[in-house]
Amino acid sequence: MDAVLNANTKSSLIIQTLESKNFGLLLSHLLSSEEITIINSVKNLSSNQALQLLEFICNRLEQKQLHNEKLIDWTKNLLIYHTSFLATVPEASEILKKIIKFSEQSTSDLQQTVSLLGRLEVLLSE
Repeated sequence: MDAVLNANTKSSLIIQTLESKNFGLLLSHLLSSEEITIINSVKNLSSNQALQLLEFICNRLEQKQLHNEKLIDWTKNLLIYHTSFLATVPEASEILKKIIKFSEQSTSDLQQTVSLLGRLEVLLSE
């Protein structure tokens, strides 16, 4: 019960920081949220708020900051609960293209890192 109440309170705070455009505080809440808070918050967002949040997350992902895995959790839930709206808005399509590009770039970076790790292991084993 306390976890749900806390999640609902955080959900309200996240919506308020989004509406007030207090992006520093918004990022702080996004990065410290647990899964239940993310789900409750996303469910409580209006369609326009969901679009605003998706755009904010996209901008943060483009800056290649740490803690992107939390932002990916938010993105996943935004897509789960607001797909029908986001699919109809051209602006959302552009944001999603940027997120896909970020995802592909991250995957490519990971593949290069794994390849370099493999080479290093070969050198160290000789």
